[in-house]
Amino acid sequence: MPNKTEINYKYNGREVKPYQVLTGEGLLYYYKIDKLQRIEQISNGNKITKYTYNVHSFITTMTNSLGHESRYYYDKLCNLIQYNSPVVEDLLS
Repeated sequence: MPNKTEINYKYNGREVKPYQVLTGEGLLYYYKIDKLQRIEQISNGNKITKYTYNVHSFITTMTNSLGHESRYYYDKLCNLIQYNSPVVEDLLS
C-alpha cells in the first residue's frame, strides 16, 4: 500500500502534464491532455470530469460525472467576473 503522503505521477514522452496520478490513498486518476497542454478530462473509475476552455486557455466549463456543469465567465481583460456552479454536494459525487 502506498505511503499516504506520497503521490506518484506518470508522463508520456515530452508531455508537460502527467497522464496518470496515484494518490497516497491508492486512488488512481487518468488525465487526458489536449495539444495545448490543457486538461480535457480527469477520470477515476466510472467518474469523469470534463473541462472546456476559451481561446485564451481559460477554463469555461467543468462538467462532473453526474452531468452537472460549472461555468466560468471572463471580461475582455480575461478577469474572472462570474462563476456559476451546481450545488457543492453534487460536485463531490
